[in-house]
Amino acid sequence: MKLVKSVTQQLLESMLKL
Repeated sequence: MKLVKSVTQQLLESMLKL
């Protein structure tokens, strides 16, 4: 489930940057 967490974190960062 590390991959899922990584993707989720990246998505969160993307939203924050936006």
